[in-house]
Amino acid sequence: MKKKLMMVILAIIISVLLVVSLMFNFIFRKSNEENVKDYLRSNNDFIKNYLINNDYDYSKILTDNNFQGIPIRVTYISTEGNVVYDNRTDWEAMDSHDSREEFIKAKEHGVYEVIRESDTFNLSMLYVATTCPDGSVIRSSVKLNSLEFFQNEYLKYYLWLVLLASIIGLGASYKLAYYFTKPIQDLDLVTSQMAKGEFYRRANIVGTDEAGTLAKNFNLMANKLENTLKQSREEHNKLKAIIESIDSGIIAIDRDENIIMINPYALNLFHMTKEVIGENILKSEQCKMLSEMLKNDENNYEEIQLFNIDNKELRIKKADIINRNEHIGMVIVIQDITDIKRLENIRSRFVTNVTHELKTPLTSIKGFAETLKEVDDPKIREKFLDIINEEAERLTRLINDILLLSHLEQQGETSFGYIDANKIIRDVYYMIKVAAQEKSINIKITGDMLPDIYGDEDKFKQMIINLVDNAVKYSGEGSIVIVNKELMGDKVKITVEDNGIGIEEEHLSKLFERFYRVDKARSRNNGGTGLGLAIVKHIVKLFDGKIFVESKIGVGTKFTVILNVNSK
Repeated sequence: MKKKLMMVILAIIISVLLVVSLMFNFIFRKSNEENVKDYLRSNNDFIKNYLINNDYDYSKILTDNNFQGIPIRVTYISTEGNVVYDNRTDWEAMDSHDSREEFIKAKEHGVYEVIRESDTFNLSMLYVATTCPDGSVIRSSVKLNSLEFFQNEYLKYYLWLVLLASIIGLGASYKLAYYFTKPIQDLDLVTSQMAKGEFYRRANIVGTDEAGTLAKNFNLMANKLENTLKQSREEHNKLKAIIESIDSGIIAIDRDENIIMINPYALNLFHMTKEVIGENILKSEQCKMLSEMLKNDENNYEEIQLFNIDNKELRIKKADIINRNEHIGMVIVIQDITDIKRLENIRSRFVTNVTHELKTPLTSIKGFAETLKEVDDPKIREKFLDIINEEAERLTRLINDILLLSHLEQQGETSFGYIDANKIIRDVYYMIKVAAQEKSINIKITGDMLPDIYGDEDKFKQMIINLVDNAVKYSGEGSIVIVNKELMGDKVKITVEDNGIGIEEEHLSKLFERFYRVDKARSRNNGGTGLGLAIVKHIVKLFDGKIFVESKIGVGTKFTVILNVNSK
């Protein structure tokens, strides 16, 4: 731009010089022409007076004044129009001038001036003709080009002046171009830097002219742009943080069903990577089951099951992305409801099992109670009353276990403190010893002395009771139940092992489920509620511990509990 401005300024200077030169040449020519005319008239008058004073002896004046050396052409024409003298050519060979314009007009007006083409020299000349009293004519003339300014001795000075003016103009144009383009160049540099993302750049404000005002307005615009982009980034980061922290999958697609955004939850859910951004959502094998939903115009919730991805159950809702009444894409929200469905199934099974477990003793109690009305035999009545009492106790145990399990699941109030694990294990031993002796089962306590454990004493005792009681109930007569204690650094390991009938491997993974029984009839006969091991699992979880079970048919079963000394 600076070069263009310099060229424009220089062109203007040259144009002005050219116009001034032409005008100056015109003015100089006119002025010089008048001066030459005056000079030629004076020359004619001088010759005229000299001729009059010397009886028109023209040869004498020509000889005396040596007209051959003067810069003008002098021609003396007789009254008849014949050339009797010319200082620039052979006058004797010249034609008659009686038809020449200046001769005729001078005869009429006394003095006549004219510019015309010379018949002798074939070039333009200025003629001044003066009539003498005797009718002869004195004519003085000069070449017309001698009147031009550029043809005279001042030309070289003028050329030097033009050259000097051009140099000054070039320098001035450079300075002017720099002065006018520098703010624009600075602004152009700043805009280029901002285009690269350097939004902190600002233009230098120099002066209060248009360039300064432009720079000021540009800086105001840049400040607003930077603030807007900053707010946009903040909002984007907030939205990104929210989307990435939501425990739901979010996928945004454009009108061509290409993925434009997907959050980490959705990536993990469908086992995909961020490389899917830009690809068609239906191109992904994991997302093909969404095709029917995308075709559906309704935006209601839909539930689908992904058999090819961890057997997940999903709840999906879609919403259109509208920009100025134009549909530009869609947002798909995906919730993993696998656990919810599983809990619903567990709850449903639990209600069914509870109903069944409660119904059995209640039916038994009701049946025997009604039968008692018609029985008079005291022995039979006593037997029925014993059965009713047993069923009532079983019902009580079941309700107590249900309440305890519910308390554990809801993480109800607990009383944490340091527990003497060795004492509790001994207390449980004495509690169950009588029942064990009835079956000739020997309970042994082996292993290390354990440090005090931090936890809920009642829950810990219930856990040991359930494990040892289970081992005694499901072991045959003459069996051995071993309770082993082992200290492992900051952890303790308690194992309850029996040499009973054992459990088939297919049942091991379900042992800790509520109301799960390997042998339902035997379990009920032993007074089991089906909740004992479920309670144990939740107590171990409360202690932030782990529980394992090992079993072989005909060999026995071993439960291993690992707890932290300081669990909380």
